[in-house]
Amino acid sequence: MSVGDTGPALHAYCAAATDRDVIEAALSAAMASVGIATTPWQHRGIESHCTGALGAAEFPLAFELSTEWTQLGLFRLHGKEVSQLGGAGVFQLFFNLCEAANARVGRSDGGIGSQLVQESELRGAIRCLGWFNYYGAALAANRRNNIREATWARHQWGASGSFGGAAWEEPMGSAHHGRQVAAELGLPW
Repeated sequence: MSVGDTGPALHAYCAAATDRDVIEAALSAAMASVGIATTPWQHRGIESHCTGALGAAEFPLAFELSTEWTQLGLFRLHGKEVSQLGGAGVFQLFFNLCEAANARVGRSDGGIGSQLVQESELRGAIRCLGWFNYYGAALAANRRNNIREATWARHQWGASGSFGGAAWEEPMGSAHHGRQVAAELGLPW
């Protein structure tokens, strides 16, 4: 994939949020932590959305509230944003967003939606691997999934015991190392 190509998106299932203002402030702070400014939040029913800006590049961030789960989506970063942030910056952005939204499971998606998190994964049956993978504290502690032992290219632990891992080094780079991490987790590749 070249730098001009489409880069990763983020999708996560999070704990139910009851205070829209609190989650909006937390998500805006997570974006700001890596130098991304956000527009004021707008609301449409149960959905809230804003636009993040990194230089001239813009990309939307949205979440949807429900009584059971909050779904979070950061829509498609492109090669320009990935280059500006670097792999470590994209990783930190995705990790910070998942932490801010109290995500249970989060994952990057490469473009066609095949890596979007499914609600069934909240019970621990992780079905696939993306470049970025986030596991809330309950899943991270689950030895059955070998999350702790996998040889992640990059990883970070959250204060609550949550875990974020990059299966390969760069979000738009070679995914070769991802095959090894998938095998360690018992996931298809």
